[in-house]
Amino acid sequence: MSNCRDPDWLCFVRDRGDLLLARWKSARFDPGCFPGLAARWMRELFPLETPVTGADIASWLLSRRHLPLQRHALQVFSDCPIVLADWGDFYLEAFFWSSDGSAIHDHPWAGAFALLEGSVLEQFFAFEPAHRHGEGLLSGHLSLKGQRLMAPGQVSAVRAGSKFIHRTVHLARPGVTLAVKSRRDWADSTTQYEYRESQVALRVVPDAIAAQQIRVLVALSQSESSPASLVAADLLRGWQPNQHTFMRATIAIIAQDPLNDALTQTILDICHSHLPELAGPVARECAQAKRRAVLASLSGATRSAAGRLILALLGPDPCVGFVAPRGIPSSMMAQGALALIDELQRRHWISLPNEASAAATVSALQRTLRGEQRCAVDADALGALSPLRSLFPVFL
Repeated sequence: MSNCRDPDWLCFVRDRGDLLLARWKSARFDPGCFPGLAARWMRELFPLETPVTGADIASWLLSRRHLPLQRHALQVFSDCPIVLADWGDFYLEAFFWSSDGSAIHDHPWAGAFALLEGSVLEQFFAFEPAHRHGEGLLSGHLSLKGQRLMAPGQVSAVRAGSKFIHRTVHLARPGVTLAVKSRRDWADSTTQYEYRESQVALRVVPDAIAAQQIRVLVALSQSESSPASLVAADLLRGWQPNQHTFMRATIAIIAQDPLNDALTQTILDICHSHLPELAGPVARECAQAKRRAVLASLSGATRSAAGRLILALLGPDPCVGFVAPRGIPSSMMAQGALALIDELQRRHWISLPNEASAAATVSALQRTLRGEQRCAVDADALGALSPLRSLFPVFL
């Protein structure tokens, strides 16, 4: 073990990083080899000689006066990205998650990530571009290709660019992940994209001016003062952004109040007037914001990982498709369905007799989610949960 004043677990990780560097050097720093080498290296870390937890990482962070270069400290990706170690050609970063998880995205780096604490549903996607709408915005077809449940210690290799598109949904909170990332340039991945179920792909980081414009419009549009919100609408009508910036602004503004039909209609009217080629994607984005609002509300209220799992499985829009997940016990599926049904009953969104049969329970839930029974929220939004019955053959 090298001379190291940090905790044993971090000294061990740093020594093992030298081994990964040597292996990659033996492969002549071939970019295509790094994801496999990084995944193998991370699998060898578990179990660590000294088990490490998120609390251990937090304790180390709070005791430090100096840190390795923090590359993403000011970016909104997880609650707290922390660079733990840096070997020059690659570095190791920890992420803490108290929210549901990440958007659908690709990566401007290659490497691997591992789940340290928690439980994660990892979903894999493919995107087929059809049209380019200026710089940084593509429309096409997004499809779900697979999904799996991850337990602590499991690893996923990451390829740079659009060949590896995924989302991680954290079912237990907080979750902690580790990622080893290459710092070398990748010819096929000069930027990162986020993929939306409205069938578009957007460059993740807008330019600095556009980012500030979006922030001020979001702030004004959510004002409790009627004059201020009207000013925001007038500003939107007079604004002349490019396609990428307008789509980013739509996502940001609608996310704050997805059930505000007047605001939604204002955005749709502006789009039809100034950027008609985006009318379809913007309309889909507005509609799906309602779905996501209902799912997020239920996920926040559902206190079990199994309940959040069911909501995550129902999360992708039907146009993206459904692929049965791997490695999920039927008992967990049933437990999650019951947790979801309990929450819907608590909200009086469904009303069931005390001793309803399993099939009758699901049938009543189906009718409510299709809007055939009276419910407390928008029927289109509740339609987000309409695939529920097909997920639970154990009930039928």
